[in-house]
Amino acid sequence: MIVDTATENDLLAALVESAPKPLDPAQEVTASMLAAATGYTKRHAADLLAAAEKRGELVSRWAYHNGSRVRAYRRA
Repeated sequence: MIVDTATENDLLAALVESAPKPLDPAQEVTASMLAAATGYTKRHAADLLAAAEKRGELVSRWAYHNGSRVRAYRRA
């Protein structure tokens, strides 16, 4: 089997570029971080963040934090 390394490397580069980036704790917060800071449950913290996003106060993205994929929120 002959593999075109240029095509393979292009595919790998595209996948790496589209993968979620690490969390930026200086500008982003997760539901777990909010729960730890406030004493809320993680579910309640997630609901508060999602509601703020729906109101347009926050924007979210998928990020990696501590080896897991998480929803990261930042100010809009």
